[in-house]
Amino acid sequence: MSPRPDLASKRPAIDCRLFGALYSIMMFHAVLLFACIGAADAAPVGPLETVAQLYHDFAWEAVIDAPIAGPGLLDQRDAVWMRYFSSQLVQLLRRDRQCVIRTHEICRLDFDPIWASQDPSAFRLKITSGDRPATVNVSFYPENGPRVDLKYLLVRRGAKWVIDDIQYGDRFRLRKILEAHK
Repeated sequence: MSPRPDLASKRPAIDCRLFGALYSIMMFHAVLLFACIGAADAAPVGPLETVAQLYHDFAWEAVIDAPIAGPGLLDQRDAVWMRYFSSQLVQLLRRDRQCVIRTHEICRLDFDPIWASQDPSAFRLKITSGDRPATVNVSFYPENGPRVDLKYLLVRRGAKWVIDDIQYGDRFRLRKILEAHK
């Protein structure tokens, strides 16, 4: 049965220009929505949040015996390090890692810098704001040993804070270790 010719001619004609206008409006709103989401993600992150994110992303190093979650902090690419560290600290870390690859020996750094140990472990980890705006204190207990106290020194890079140095108790700093001549 075919449609009746008199009814087919009475259907309203759909104007393609209307669809084009609606499509343009929807695309504009989609772009606006994604721009707002991107702006929310780019909101300034404080020093405490930067250090907390670092431990969030690499906590597995202290609780899983085998590196099944992927490369550890020291085996990351520069792009990953740049999320947390200043460009100067990234250069120092990269120089040390290249030395390890070239010589097949320990170079300047012989421990994981965020765990202050060759065998990371941590219980009761606390991350608190330091005594100055650009400092963050981290303390934890390793599996076999006294409490470890670290002080993170951060600098502003654009809208976010990045780690520029780590102080290990009153003894030494990461940058001094990495800058030392060997």
